[in-house]
Amino acid sequence: MACTEHPAGDRVVLVVDDDEDIRALFSAILRRAGYQPRLASSGRQALEQAGEQVPDLVISDVSMPGLSGLEVCRALKAEPRTAATAVLLVSAHAGAQDRAAGLRAGADDYLTKPIAPAVLLEHVESLLESRA
Repeated sequence: MACTEHPAGDRVVLVVDDDEDIRALFSAILRRAGYQPRLASSGRQALEQAGEQVPDLVISDVSMPGLSGLEVCRALKAEPRTAATAVLLVSAHAGAQDRAAGLRAGADDYLTKPIAPAVLLEHVESLLESRA
């Protein structure tokens, strides 16, 4: 269920993944649900975009060349302007220690790939509603 104060269409979700197919898939899922996806192919590009327009939510892959999703999360949470931005980390690594590392980095949630579209949207909506 979308939050009535902030319709999905007003919500910007920054998708960060070095895999073009994942970016396209997540973008399509979010767009169909009424969100405004923005795409970044690297951690550095994600931080630049977040600095230009603070997103409501960042969905970031953990394992990327250059800045990892963990580093992106730490940087976002350390910057006052983006500290309140919800961060959902996604990874193929399903171990408890992987999830714990993501949460220690400041992530608000952690999902393991592959992710069913309904599950992704459920977590997105939950995180955004908790920020409303």
